[in-house]
Amino acid sequence: MSGRILVVDDEEVLRLTLRTRLGSAGFEVHTAIDGEEALALLKENEFDIVLLDINMPVMDGITALGVFTELYPRLDVVMLTGFADFTTAIECLKSGAKDYLVKPIDPTELVTRMRAILRARSAELAFEKLKVYHTSVLLDDLLGSMMYTGRVIDHLLDAEGGKKTAAKAVLLNRVREMIIHVADRITRTVDSSDLGSKVICLYLDTHDIGRVVDESFERGKIFAESNGMKLVKTGKTFAAKVKVDEEKITFAIESLVMRAVEKSKKNAKLSIGMGKHPKDDNVIQVFVRSSASDEKPVRLRKILESLDGDEPTKLKEIKGDGLQLLLAQRYIESHGGGLRIEQDSDGGMLYEIYLPRESKGRRS
Repeated sequence: MSGRILVVDDEEVLRLTLRTRLGSAGFEVHTAIDGEEALALLKENEFDIVLLDINMPVMDGITALGVFTELYPRLDVVMLTGFADFTTAIECLKSGAKDYLVKPIDPTELVTRMRAILRARSAELAFEKLKVYHTSVLLDDLLGSMMYTGRVIDHLLDAEGGKKTAAKAVLLNRVREMIIHVADRITRTVDSSDLGSKVICLYLDTHDIGRVVDESFERGKIFAESNGMKLVKTGKTFAAKVKVDEEKITFAIESLVMRAVEKSKKNAKLSIGMGKHPKDDNVIQVFVRSSASDEKPVRLRKILESLDGDEPTKLKEIKGDGLQLLLAQRYIESHGGGLRIEQDSDGGMLYEIYLPRESKGRRS
């Protein structure tokens, strides 16, 4: 099992001995004479384990331990101590050290302990990745889809009427109840700190954003008409090949259309379109505009800033339309883009997505 180890000790013989023994066991080993030199190496390199002597000049091991654990919380620190410092080594464990070794160090025990720590690190990292994937699937693939579907069903129910559609309405209501039930279970298992994380499972491929906007416009027209409004397309869409997760970008665009429709006044003019950023040809803009909106800017700011508090907020405490907006913002930012929402002096609202052509995305 390979791993990168930094040996920090002011005794040259011990540094060379440990380097030789660990190197012969397959580890990549670097050395430092004291805490300050070790800190300089840590700033430039990634290590799995630091073997840190307690008694050193310039910056002793106890001081260095405090600095390392604060700056590099994922780093595993193993203290090197003599019998006289045994009690101090125990205190170091309480302060964040992973383990300790007593000098003179047995070569077999040294290698065994290093391998055990690396196995534990691998297991912890695998669990963290699984947790991130699990959370991303719940939030992005399940919750987002169910929220969108639920709102579509709401509008279908509003559009249905009369005895001929009574049976259909019963079935739609049952589907809606099931969606609400599952969504409630999801929002009880995660909080706003999970939503605020930009680590997200993206399924990236090259797509034409112009086509995505056209398809979103067609569905948006139906949504607007069911609310007695009209959505038009501003200008012509154009081919813009971007490597994105198409489903998540589509969700973001159509969520803004839904919000614009639901927050607009009945006489409002609604439009959707796309363009290039005026200062950067590598940035694509997709916008949804309402000429007259009941959107409350203060409430909107609270929604978009709801993830910045010190105490995590349970997602079930965030209203449905706000949660869908936060998910849209999460999807856009995960592609390296941005969401801008502004109100003009006449009471209109502009919802604008910025999306870089070279979207790299953040994966789990």
